[in-house]
Amino acid sequence: MQKFIVAALLAAGLITTPAMAADAPAAKATPAYIAGSAIRTDAEVMSIDLPSRKVGLKLEDGTIAQVVVGKEVRNLAQVKVGDHVVAEYARAVSLKLKKGPGLRVTEEMADGARAAPGEKPAAIVGSETHFVADVITVNTKAKKISIKGAKGNVYELKIKDADLLSQIKVGDQVEGTYLQVLAIGVMAPTAK
Repeated sequence: MQKFIVAALLAAGLITTPAMAADAPAAKATPAYIAGSAIRTDAEVMSIDLPSRKVGLKLEDGTIAQVVVGKEVRNLAQVKVGDHVVAEYARAVSLKLKKGPGLRVTEEMADGARAAPGEKPAAIVGSETHFVADVITVNTKAKKISIKGAKGNVYELKIKDADLLSQIKVGDQVEGTYLQVLAIGVMAPTAK
């Protein structure tokens, strides 16, 4: 399962790259930006109460958290005290500048998988949103822009690339892809 989680997160990171290069004209590069982050946490199973589905987890800072595990989680009976719960969350955004106004668009896709019967509980959930949004504010001092999507939602984005930021104007559009992946799994402790 660990290999499945790592492979899924790596694939998630690679999904945004082709979206940036596919439409770029050969003669002149389209200003583009890619940013991402990942978080990983590990907790040790300290207690399990199967009838109430309560699991006691010792977090990395030493605190104990009581978590009620929903019925959608298969194979809770496979979890043992001493097992480790590993969660990884990754997100990335890619942007491509489009000069001038146009039609705003939002297309969303989601997918997921979970452990087979008999395995330790695990799941991966991912979502990808492709969008074309209007630039409504540009703050060069704070290195931020605000964009308004097709559903009317406004998002603030930090743009670290000063060259790209200097080319973005109110009234332009950005085309992009926003990707999120959450992978969580229970693993037996490693043999010492």
